[in-house]
Amino acid sequence: MKPARSAQAVTAMAQLRGVWVRLRWGLGRGKVLLGWEGMAGTALIVACAATWMTNLRPLEARIAADRVQAAAQHDAARARTADRDRHDPVRQLQAFYAFFGRDDTLESWLDKLHEIGTREGLLLQSAEYRAADMQGLKLGRYEIVLPVTATYPQLKRFVAGILAEIPIASLDEVSIRKRKLGDAFVDAQLQLTLYLAP
Repeated sequence: MKPARSAQAVTAMAQLRGVWVRLRWGLGRGKVLLGWEGMAGTALIVACAATWMTNLRPLEARIAADRVQAAAQHDAARARTADRDRHDPVRQLQAFYAFFGRDDTLESWLDKLHEIGTREGLLLQSAEYRAADMQGLKLGRYEIVLPVTATYPQLKRFVAGILAEIPIASLDEVSIRKRKLGDAFVDAQLQLTLYLAP
């Protein structure tokens, strides 16, 4: 007794028979139209396509994966080198001095100082500038004594602006004196140092 076939199995078998009939008809017709040479060429093309699908396509995927892995290894090696350079004292010192070796001149930094004061509503009328002794040093120091009359919030914003916008400046000393009790303005004297590569 034969087992009963499902409707899907019957349909699949019918489709397979139909494909086989069409393939046999096509091969017979191709033999008539193309001849044996044409049929051999067609078989060669089909064999090449099958070879590409089974052998070459997986190799292309492997090559792409190897390229990704090689790029990751290259990036990791570059990161290790950068990390080693970051912890090398000689390179750290070189980077430190390079920070001060900018193209900006002393005059441009003084203009920036004046611009910050103007922005905060301060009138910078006078200042005392002095170049410190630079013999044997890799950094030049320019000391500035700057008298300012301002409200306390103005003074605070002015000092914060200097330290934020002039990265080569240090605030060495601030002295504040109030004229009289209840007065909104204070007299302040700022002592700054600008560090520049000579």
